[in-house]
Amino acid sequence: MPQAAFLGRCNCGGTHFTVDGAQLLCSAHLVREGRTALTQPLFATFYSTALNVLGPVGSYTKADQKTHHFCPSCGSLLFTTGPCSNDTVEVALSALDQSDAEAGVLLSGVR
Repeated sequence: MPQAAFLGRCNCGGTHFTVDGAQLLCSAHLVREGRTALTQPLFATFYSTALNVLGPVGSYTKADQKTHHFCPSCGSLLFTTGPCSNDTVEVALSALDQSDAEAGVLLSGVR
């Protein structure tokens, strides 16, 4: 069972966020870009209302219409939104400050 909240931050610490673990929709999944076999960061999907961000966030929208949100100081990817649903947010697991036990909860769907 997911914990009450996960804490996260960018690499430089300029942007912090919390995400309500009770609103977890989908445990970690791999995202593939284009025609390559290279995998991109692992994400966990939450309801948008679960995310609370403190600090500056930059963003850009790619051709796939996903909006990628990052720290404007260090460039760390924090989360993505759209295009399928405005009700969800995909949080980058690399931005979470979780322990090994908590990571197991979010990585339970990865094979």
